[in-house]
Amino acid sequence: MQLEQLLKKLRELKINLSLDGEQLVCRAPKGVMTKDLSSEITEYKTQILEFLKSAAQQSAVLSKKILKTDDSTPPILSFGQRRLWFLYELEGPSATYNMPLCLKITGNFELPYFEKALNTIIARHESLRYNFVKTAEGPKVVIATEKHCVVNLIDISNDSSKNLNAIISQINQSSFDLSSDLLLRATVIRTEPNTCFVVILMHHIIADGWSIDVLFNELKEIYASLAKKQPLHLPSLEIQYSDYAKWQDSELQGTRLQAVSYTHLTLPTTPYV
Repeated sequence: MQLEQLLKKLRELKINLSLDGEQLVCRAPKGVMTKDLSSEITEYKTQILEFLKSAAQQSAVLSKKILKTDDSTPPILSFGQRRLWFLYELEGPSATYNMPLCLKITGNFELPYFEKALNTIIARHESLRYNFVKTAEGPKVVIATEKHCVVNLIDISNDSSKNLNAIISQINQSSFDLSSDLLLRATVIRTEPNTCFVVILMHHIIADGWSIDVLFNELKEIYASLAKKQPLHLPSLEIQYSDYAKWQDSELQGTRLQAVSYTHLTLPTTPYV
């Protein structure tokens, strides 16, 4: 199997590969990672690392070309969002394009801090406040000034009849209404007094594998600051996803757009896709 085929296979299985320094990090849905698939990834590990490093470098170079746009111009959908919107309209609401993240946490977990951290991120990244409405001219992006995520708590620590995997599966199979829902949901499942599972679900139209890494890292930093009662020092965002979408639209026109039909183009990834 060639590297390109392997990466395509992993994408279809919703397996996310990322870099943590010089280490390869692999996140896969429960039950997807088989022994044979793990062996394939190990066999191509060096090539995958080189590919990810190259993609990161290209993204860094390209992202420098993206400038903050005039807020008076309405936001538009990126090419990827247009594709997902079309599929949503074709299939109707479903779980097909859900992006799940599940974290096991042991020790003292403060739900109010977690909820505040999550809503800080929603306020920070405007794409997490996106909705997509149907108009006569096609899909339109609507960005809410404010959206709030209420984290649902499910406590099964004293109920042995409840199955953790079944609850997580039910959460991940829920669907989103792209026109009105907050396209991010969070649930905390407490299984023991000092053990819980945090389930975060996003629709793919506002997130990808790289975005989940951004979300995870910012959650850790904001939660830690709140728990330690220390000031938060996250860098300000120079651009938002709407700036990227407008840059992409202006760049991929005419002969450039035709070239994409015949070549693989690596576009910069910004929080969130």
